[in-house]
Amino acid sequence: MGDFENYAGSEEENAEVKRLYEELKRDEDNFEVWEKLVAACQALEGGLNRNSSPQALATLRETFDRFLNKFPLLFGYWKKYADLEFTISGPESAEMVYERGCASIAYSVDLWTDYCSFKMETTHDPALVRDLFERAARYIGLDFLAHVFWDKYLEYEERQEAHDKVFALLKRVIHIPLHQYARYFDRYSKVAVTRPLSELVSSDVEEHYRAEVLAEAAQYGLQKSALEIERDIRAKIDVTFYEIFHQTQAEVTKRWTHESELKRPYFHVKELDHEQLAAWRKYLDFEEKEGDRDRILYLYERCMSICALYDEFWFRYARWMLSQEGKEEEVRNIYLRAAIFVPISRPGIRLQFAYFEEMQGRIDVARDIYAAVLDKLPDAVEVITSWGNMERRQMGLDAAIQVYKQQIDSPLVDLFTKADLVTEWAFLLWKVKGSVEEARMVYVSNVQWYADSRQFWQKWLEFELEQPTNIKTEPEQGERIRNVFREMRSKSRISDGLKMELTQYYLNYLQQRGGKDAMKEFLTVDAETFGLVFSPATMAELDFQAKKMATATRTFTRALRTSTRPVFASAPRVAFRQGGRRFYSSEPVKSSSSTWIWLAGAAAVGGGALLYTNNFSASSTPKVVNPTFDDYQAVYNEIAGRLEEKDDYDDGSYGPVLVRLAWHASGTYDKETGTGGSNGATMRFAPEGDHGANAGLKAARDFLEPVKAKFPWISYSDLWILAGVCAIQEMLGPNIPYRPGRSDKDVAACTPDGRLPDAAQGQDHLRNIFYRMGFNDQEIVALAGAHALGRCHTDRSGFDGPWTFSPTVLTNDYYKLLLNEKWQWKKWDGPKQYEDKKTKSLMMLPADMALIQDKKFKVWIEKYAADNDLFFKDFAAVIVKLFELGVPFAEGTENQRMIFKTTNA
Repeated sequence: MGDFENYAGSEEENAEVKRLYEELKRDEDNFEVWEKLVAACQALEGGLNRNSSPQALATLRETFDRFLNKFPLLFGYWKKYADLEFTISGPESAEMVYERGCASIAYSVDLWTDYCSFKMETTHDPALVRDLFERAARYIGLDFLAHVFWDKYLEYEERQEAHDKVFALLKRVIHIPLHQYARYFDRYSKVAVTRPLSELVSSDVEEHYRAEVLAEAAQYGLQKSALEIERDIRAKIDVTFYEIFHQTQAEVTKRWTHESELKRPYFHVKELDHEQLAAWRKYLDFEEKEGDRDRILYLYERCMSICALYDEFWFRYARWMLSQEGKEEEVRNIYLRAAIFVPISRPGIRLQFAYFEEMQGRIDVARDIYAAVLDKLPDAVEVITSWGNMERRQMGLDAAIQVYKQQIDSPLVDLFTKADLVTEWAFLLWKVKGSVEEARMVYVSNVQWYADSRQFWQKWLEFELEQPTNIKTEPEQGERIRNVFREMRSKSRISDGLKMELTQYYLNYLQQRGGKDAMKEFLTVDAETFGLVFSPATMAELDFQAKKMATATRTFTRALRTSTRPVFASAPRVAFRQGGRRFYSSEPVKSSSSTWIWLAGAAAVGGGALLYTNNFSASSTPKVVNPTFDDYQAVYNEIAGRLEEKDDYDDGSYGPVLVRLAWHASGTYDKETGTGGSNGATMRFAPEGDHGANAGLKAARDFLEPVKAKFPWISYSDLWILAGVCAIQEMLGPNIPYRPGRSDKDVAACTPDGRLPDAAQGQDHLRNIFYRMGFNDQEIVALAGAHALGRCHTDRSGFDGPWTFSPTVLTNDYYKLLLNEKWQWKKWDGPKQYEDKKTKSLMMLPADMALIQDKKFKVWIEKYAADNDLFFKDFAAVIVKLFELGVPFAEGTENQRMIFKTTNA
């Protein structure tokens, strides 16, 4: 396609296809552009068909081929491509597309079902059709949602009037834990009465039952006719199959919760949220504990069809497969597939592939893997060092050093990466060869090239500091350390902030190992380094390093939480390229937290750092006198960003507790006295903050303190409500219009205890509480929908558990579960609460159950359970009303409410 100048459409169509193709040249990963390009090619010449020009058809086919080569797991596009080929060239061409699609996404129920349906309509040979159905069953027959496939298979056999085969299929399906298992048992039972005994059980089993029936009759001296004997045999067979029913039902029940948590049953380039990834981890944990190898294998394949972009699942799959005896080729295939889907910018899975091939003795293959990664990521230090370590293990020290030298000589590798490799080279000479002098010479002979590398200086200092000494040799070694430090200060071109951090190494040495005059040198160096009045440029550098440090620490911590192993990443580096010289390079290392520890100490000694605190503090944000929408949007974005970063709370989000904070800050309103409500933020003070209903909300208030520090112009009252709005919208709820104007009050405005609902009470209590605020029955039920979010904690309310399976996503599931699940009293030592009878993992409170026990409330429960859009509409209206209780807004501002743009929009 890229070679064409004309794509065979009209001038306007041709220009659009060409424009989109040029966009993909700049960014071939842009999925939206690919979608537009596919649509534009389909529309060429007014819509392609078998009479379209060869050039237009070639454009279409090449576009689809390239698109599906890039995104092979998109089953819908394989179906679309097959339909187009059927229209253009007939069934043979369409079948070829289906075959390619099913080879690419072998565990797609939808694609196999579409293929089988196509085969039913276009092939007259039953043997060929049945062969395809059986191929599909081997791949997708165990899928929890495979009922569409089995229905299609049954439909085909019914068309053929092959009643024996229909019954054989039903007899097969009732053993599989499917979402609609009960329907197949019901159908089986109805058909079974019409089928001969030979189809129900084997001849051996039939004879066994016949002998039992005759023995039972003889025991009582009875003579039974052939029909009576057959009736009794069938009764025994029915008992056996009812046992199968209960076994299948038990297996379905065990998987029901896991299946209900999987919200996206197909692959997409859009990221999966935290809850979906966690759901897959739990489901895989479950199946591995169950121990059925076929089901484990199937679930992994299904998972990889959806989570293909996430290397943690490829790592896990490969480890599990490696634990199975004699499955080395299958492990290799997993790694090969992972290399297709996981972006090369995260090379960790490819490194694991290289380790596997090394383990198998395929050293050349491992070398090829390393080389392939470095072809795309020439500055990936972790890949180069991994390669070097393999050569050391397999071929010896010289081979490892040769790997480093080759990369150092490469014009494609930047200066900082080369500096890293120099330090790795020196490390090998020191620790592996045991030659301190050779290692030292590597540093000495290469210092001229790496004055910009913080890593080079740090590793050199650490190398000299770690050399063993005694009383006699310490002065000589101390002089070496002093020389490295002096060279760093005089020759280094690193920033002042990094020099300060490295200076601390030397100051620590003087304190811990220095001689009689060490403190004189300590104070001299300290004064020279920290006693200066820093320029704004130096302060900006220090601030930049601190922020970079915080970002790196946060990213690393989140990677540890969400991955089964560290994920390697190659950060962008300075594009410094030179050829023909032996360079070593190193990315500037991010500052450690010790930077701020010793800066604080320096303030006490020299006072220089104190000027930074006073004059350049990041918290000294200027007051915004008349905040605009953009100002409030900035606050919203800051909260949303912290929700993403602080994902280690409860079920993975602070969102629910922020909604609860805004709710409880507002729900103290009394319409008769005009007291309470969201105006005041009096929960900051005792006794209101210590009220039982507010237990645990300190976590939400503390979460928002950094936001308040960054935007000091916003009141706590407005901030808490804005946080609730942000949390609802970021948890996929409706847009919540927001109106600022709340002011903070002091402790004198604290409201008395008892104004918030008591979860242990019934409908009368609920009406008393909410009527006091000014709400009616419909609004009470709409507000209760917030229980779709979050969970109860025994150390706060005494209750325990979530209301729904997705406690960080706002849906109408709360109403559905309340209405449709069977609830029973939980047997435990805590306060009275309900649990769902099926999984015993959800809970409802007495106040929740009161909503379906009261006829007026239940009407609205049923409406919201049936219509999520209605729930969102009414919830948004009533939450706005709640959040504005007690606020003396200026007249005429009702139409000035803001709607913030979500960060996931």
